[in-house]
Order: sequence, then C-alpha cells, then structure tokens
Amino acid sequence: MSFNAPYAFQVNGREVVVQHAHNGTVRVSPQNLNLADGGGGTGAFARWKIHLIGAQFCRLQSVKTGKYLRILRNGQAIDVNGGTGQFTKFKIRRVAPPNVIMLESDVFAGRFIAVNPQRGMKIGSGGPHCKLWVKREGNAPNVSRKPAAVATSASASSGAFGASYLFQRDNTVVIRSNYGKHLRLHPHNNYNADGNGGHGAYAQWRVILDGPSAARTVKLQSTFNQKYLRIEQNGAVNVGGTGGALTRFRYHVHTPPNGVKLESVQFPGKYVAIRPDGTVCCGMGGVHTQLTFLKQSQSRPPSKHVCAQPVSSRPVVQPVVIVQPVPVASMVQQQQQRQQREMEQAMRQQQQQMENAMKLQEQQMEIAVKQQEQHMLRQQQEMEQQMERMRLQHEAQQQKVMQTTESQRMLLEQQVQQQMEQQQEGVPVVPVVAPVVSGTGMAYPVLNPAQQSKAATQGNDDHKHFQAPPLDIAPDDAIFAWLSTIDMQQYYMAFIKNGYDAMQRIAQIKGDHLSKMGIALGHQSIILAAAAVTAPLMKQRVRLKSVKYGTFVHEYGKPKDHPGNGKRCWLQHNEKWDRPGAIWHVELVSGYTLRLKHAPTGSWLRVEHNGEAVDTRSPLTGRSDLLLEQDETGSNVYYLKEKQDSLYVKCESPRALGRNVVSCTKQRDDECKFYLQIVK
Repeated sequence: MSFNAPYAFQVNGREVVVQHAHNGTVRVSPQNLNLADGGGGTGAFARWKIHLIGAQFCRLQSVKTGKYLRILRNGQAIDVNGGTGQFTKFKIRRVAPPNVIMLESDVFAGRFIAVNPQRGMKIGSGGPHCKLWVKREGNAPNVSRKPAAVATSASASSGAFGASYLFQRDNTVVIRSNYGKHLRLHPHNNYNADGNGGHGAYAQWRVILDGPSAARTVKLQSTFNQKYLRIEQNGAVNVGGTGGALTRFRYHVHTPPNGVKLESVQFPGKYVAIRPDGTVCCGMGGVHTQLTFLKQSQSRPPSKHVCAQPVSSRPVVQPVVIVQPVPVASMVQQQQQRQQREMEQAMRQQQQQMENAMKLQEQQMEIAVKQQEQHMLRQQQEMEQQMERMRLQHEAQQQKVMQTTESQRMLLEQQVQQQMEQQQEGVPVVPVVAPVVSGTGMAYPVLNPAQQSKAATQGNDDHKHFQAPPLDIAPDDAIFAWLSTIDMQQYYMAFIKNGYDAMQRIAQIKGDHLSKMGIALGHQSIILAAAAVTAPLMKQRVRLKSVKYGTFVHEYGKPKDHPGNGKRCWLQHNEKWDRPGAIWHVELVSGYTLRLKHAPTGSWLRVEHNGEAVDTRSPLTGRSDLLLEQDETGSNVYYLKEKQDSLYVKCESPRALGRNVVSCTKQRDDECKFYLQIVK
C-alpha cells in the first residue's frame, strides 16, 4: 500500500502525507527534529496524523516525534515543536476538492504554510507555493471511462462569464474594470485586491443584495476565501471584511444595464477604483471607478433524439441510439435575436433615463433661476434699507454737529460780552479758555501767546496736537477704528462730513477726493493704499478660496487641545465651502496687517517654517500677523504673507489619497493666490 489516495477531510486521526508543488512532501527534518523541510517522501519522517476540528480547522501531528506543526513568532517562523495550543490550529482553505488545500494560521490571518522551490519551509501569503496535496494510504481506484453512448449538441454553452448581471438576485459574478481586466484577490496576498484577473477562482465574487431594491446596496464576498471587499476610513481598499458596515456599497448605474460604480455607504463620495496598471484604490467617481458586472451564461441541456426500432415477430434486438445534432445555424440565429432584443431594451432604458435626467436638469435650472431672482430681490431690498439707515444716521450726525457749534458760539459770545463789561468797569479780566468748533472738528486754543509761539516752532505736520477726535464716537465705529489702525483718526469728521461713513465707500475713495477733503498730501498715499487693501475687509467674515484650484481652506479632522486652554487645527483645502470651519474672522492689526481667526475654534492661522504645513493655534502666540498683498490681476485676489519671515500661504496640488495640504513657501506663485470671499 502507498500514499496515493486523496484524503477528503472526513475521517479524523487518519495518517497522511502532505505533498507540495516541488516534487516532495513536508517532513520532520532528520538533522533537527524540531524543524520541518520539504524534502520528504512517504517514510516515517514525512507522515502526519491529522486531527480535524470541525469542518474547517485541523492540526498536523508528526508520527515520528508526536509534536505538532505550528506558525509562531508573530507569523514569522515555522517549527514542529508545538502542542495543542493556539499556534498549531490551521484553517483549511480548499483550492480544488477533494484534497488540494492551503493551511492558514488561525492566529495570524493571511499567513500560510509554504514550500519554496529549494524545498525550504517558508511563510506564504496565499500564492502557488502554498498549495498542498493531502494523501492517505491506499491505492487510488483505476477508473475506466467508457465512451458516452449519447452525443450532445455541439452548441451547448460552456457557462463562461458573458451575461449581464442585473442586480435582481444574489449571484456569482466577475467584475471587469474599464481596462479589460477583472477585480480579483491578489495571488500572493489574499488580504489585498488587484485588477489584473481573468475568470478564475481568485476573480469570482458573490453579490449579496443588502436591503430593499430601492436602496441599491450590495456586499461583495470572495468565493475563494469568503472575505468581503471593503473601503476603510483612511481610503484603503482591501478584502479583509467580515460583512460589517464597511463592506456595504451603493451601486450607481452609468451604462445600463450592468455598468455601475460602487460607492461606500459608510463613507459617501469614496468609490472602488481600478487604475490601468491594475492597482485597486479609492476613487472619487471618475473613469477609473466604472465597472461592469458579468454573470455566467445560461447553459442549455443537450438535445437528444432517440429512435427505437419497431416491435415485430423478429428476435428482440437492442435499440439503437441515433444522435441528431441540433442545427447550429438555428441556435446561433436564436441567440443573435435574443441578444438584439436585449440590446434594444437596454437602449430604450438608457434613452428613457437620459430623457428623465434632462427633465430633472431643466427643473433644477428653473428652480435655481427663481432662487437667484429672489436672492437678488432680497439683496436689493437690504441695500435700500441700509442706504436709508445710513442717510438718517448721517443727517442725525450733521444735526448734532450743528447744535454743538451753535451752543458753543453762543457761550463764547456771552463770555466775550462779560469780558467787555468787566473791562469798562475796571475789573481785571481772566482769559477765557473755550473750545472752538471748526469745520473739521473741535480745536483747543492755547492759554497764552508764549505757548502758541512755542507750538508754532514744532511744525504743522502733527495734526493730533491741534485736532482732537469728537467726543461722541461710538466704541464700535468701523470708520474710526480703521483710521486708527493707520494712525489717521484726526480725519474722522472729514470722512463723515463728505459721506464716507461706510467701509464699502472708503474702498472706492480717490486721490482727488482726499484733496478736496483737506487731507495733507503726505497722508493721502497712506490712506489710499490702506483703503484699497484692508478697508473692504474691516470686521468681516471671509472664506479663503484658492484661485488655482477653486477649493476652500478649513480644518482637517477634529481640533486638538492645546496648552493654555486653547485649540489647534491642521488645515486642508477641498470643495466643501459650506463647512462651518471654512469661515474666518478678519482682525485688522494695522493698515496692511491682519489676523485670520478660525470661527468654530477661536484659534488663529499660524505660519512658521518654510515648506511645512500651516495650522491654527490658540491662545495667540505670534507668527499670526499676515501682510495682505493685492495681486495686479484682480481687485479681490490677494497673497497672505507672514510678516516676520516673509512666508506665503499656499494650497498644494490636490491628492488622490489623504488630505490636500495647506503649507507655506518663500517663493510666491499661483498656488499662493486667494479670493477673500466676504460672508454675509
């Protein structure tokens, strides 16, 4: 008797040999009984007693030493020195019934018993070196096959994967990429997937409909290792799922009836994608995510035509079976007609879907136009109301100035009259100190001529010494606050009297206007430069939009706690403009310098080292003062430049995986340009 009969994993405790793909069997090494190699035959060193644990697990015990084969050391080593612990338990992966298997460690998933061409024992990942043939003692029966007495039709189908899968019931399919190959388990690492498959065992998937048909949700289970395709939170695509939430996909039909895209239900916007080189990754819904589902073609039973001879008085003879093949041309014609009907039906469905999509698009456009008209009407009404409020406020301010001027004039006349009467009576006169109201504000006269002459020698360029700000300015007056940032608050009343009582108007001020308002020539250039850059942004909320990529800057992930009871955020940029984290408060430091405060966290945008990522931090520690440089090509296009080291904020090129980084650089280019969109 020899070990040449296949072992079917039904009888427990059977003595077997384990043959590998390189003309040998797995044995206990004669030089070291605690190790194994692949140089065995069928002797005592190569014989194993197999202990079944249910239908899917087993242990291999050496007949020679009584020890068990095992994988240990975090899945990196093999020896024959085990007992009945967890390291000696193997999962039976059936490759070809009844006896072609792979043995996978139950503790270290994805680690297999393997034998290399030099017959050395190795740790495999599911490739061809992991295939094992388990044989028991006993001669294999010599089965002689007689020729079939009945011939079948030559046109019987082979059952290949060529029919469209319509997502109506669970079925086994192959999934073709946009580049002709099929999605499969990676031959050398079953945990991963690639897109270079054909129709073999690695490339076959069980589609499991998950939920009502309207939800269009499915799960994909490999028929080879029973694991599920999934997309993880970091965007990784693999075949390590067990049927949980990460394995649920929503299919979107792009080419009826079986051309679809698979979108993760757990992470909307992430799709299964296959690149031209076969790499399986996470996509955004583009051309790499277009997949085609194919099921096995329905095979037709062969046609048999039996003609028996009529019964007569002659001796009984055996009936003769005559096989008449079904005309091939007729079957081909029927198949062509069926395919033509299916194509016509698919075209009608596609045409109907296109018509529905066009109607929906027209309806959406009509709704958008109406919404835009309503929005413009609301804006016009708000502008009219704002202009009316500003007019009333301006009239009130003018009335107040006129009342103050009149009262001061009357008081001064009374005091002068009293002085003249006292002089006529011979009473010494004490000089009267009273404020005098001029056209640009209140001026305070000096007490005596000596002080006046001294002041005259100091020059006439310091307007703050002879023109004090009005006493009735509100603490939150934006005009006065902005003038203070450039040290020009002495011109506040001149701006108000000439109608520049809103920041929007100041942004449009011209040089000749300043001259007519009586602004000193040396101050006009300062006011014009600051008005063009920072005046429109005073106390505004803005979004930072990249000019080159059209993306918006906001936080990446959850904010982190920072020392000093503060917060810290890493930044990214993408199309999500409506996130709360895309809003920034503008804090004006001076006429050209500002800070950007993150609205949700209260932390400030911070720029530190060249080439490194930009973040936000609170409390305020420096490196947050930004110079605003206006681009020559657009009035609302700016560069954000860190004041201390002249570093520009930039949006790096978007990536397929991970976050789109916001960093800083010494070199100013198109990636450093931003629109500062004011949020109403």
